[in-house]
Amino acid sequence: MIIEKADPEDQETFARLMDLSVEMAEEMALVPVNPEKAAGKVYDTIRNGLCWVAKSNDRIVGAIGLKEIDFDYADGTFWADSFFYVDRAERFGAIGVKLIRAVRDAAKEAEKICIVARVREDQREKRSEFGIYAEIAGFTPFGHMARIA
Repeated sequence: MIIEKADPEDQETFARLMDLSVEMAEEMALVPVNPEKAAGKVYDTIRNGLCWVAKSNDRIVGAIGLKEIDFDYADGTFWADSFFYVDRAERFGAIGVKLIRAVRDAAKEAEKICIVARVREDQREKRSEFGIYAEIAGFTPFGHMARIA
């Protein structure tokens, strides 16, 4: 398995990510997914150089895309996840951790704060209470938990 930054010139990876965009969005969505918006979000992360993919046996098994956001009350920007996806058959393994480490390393190199949130699947069906694991890559240890009701 390899983790690499998505290259806008790599048409094969680009096409595969576009094909996955709706599936990735539907796992998180509380409302019907607009396929054009889902694909546009993935496209923007690739175009901006803020998308990493995990490949195994020439297949995409995970991806994480970031967006750059202005601080509300300060100068500068930080990165936050736009999507974080691991193939259902590959979850609870090393892929998600390796994707987060790639983002952490990129954030450190770029001197950016990066926030990645993961919605716990066991809380998804309740729709009223979500367990969110907030990890500020490079600043807060993995496993830090915040609850949003």
